[in-house]
Amino acid sequence: MKLKSRLLVVTFFISTFLVFMSATIPCRIKGPNDISSPKFGLPLSFITQHPGATPSKYPINLNLSSPWDTPTEINWFFLLVSVMTVWIVLSLICLYADNLIRQKRRKS
Repeated sequence: MKLKSRLLVVTFFISTFLVFMSATIPCRIKGPNDISSPKFGLPLSFITQHPGATPSKYPINLNLSSPWDTPTEINWFFLLVSVMTVWIVLSLICLYADNLIRQKRRKS
């Protein structure tokens, strides 16, 4: 049982890291309507920025800017749901793989 609890803790930290790193993925802006509030983060967009400048050509890829340069909002609920979703999926995959490995060892 100790191994499973360690596995869950490790997968929680990995999922938190993955969700925060997903905010670095550029946002695709297709037109002037999309530039008003680009959203970042996966699986649910939890960061919204309000850039001041508008580009002249579309489509563009917009990266997350400094929060001191552009107003930034963080939706804490979506952040929590994103981390929990990735954690549950990752934990289920790891626990399933652990059970498969244990079954193979028993057969040998």
